[in-house]
Amino acid sequence: MYEFLSTAITAHARWKHQLNSAIEQGELPDLITVQADDRCELGKWIHSEGKYLQSLYEYQNLKSLHAHFHQVAASVVEMIAKGDKEDAKTQLESGEFAAATVKVINAISKLRQKIS
Repeated sequence: MYEFLSTAITAHARWKHQLNSAIEQGELPDLITVQADDRCELGKWIHSEGKYLQSLYEYQNLKSLHAHFHQVAASVVEMIAKGDKEDAKTQLESGEFAAATVKVINAISKLRQKIS
């Protein structure tokens, strides 16, 4: 479990790089997939086998912050699609996306500490 959650931290930190690539190369990820909080590995775990932890505050917090992260990531994809590349870059560097990323990573870390 510890290793899985460590991998989830890395995976969610990589979103910034993936979205930066979308800005630079113009190849957008699928909006529906980005928006869905149950399609990445962490989301699949949260919505299935991780449910055994649902009584923990740390699990509930992660679930909520993870869903918000995917909504914010989807809004960045929409900005890129509309040609608002500068606004998208701002989101990635210092905006709501950057904040959502930090919150999800911290929430994963807190859950990992709680269960180890």
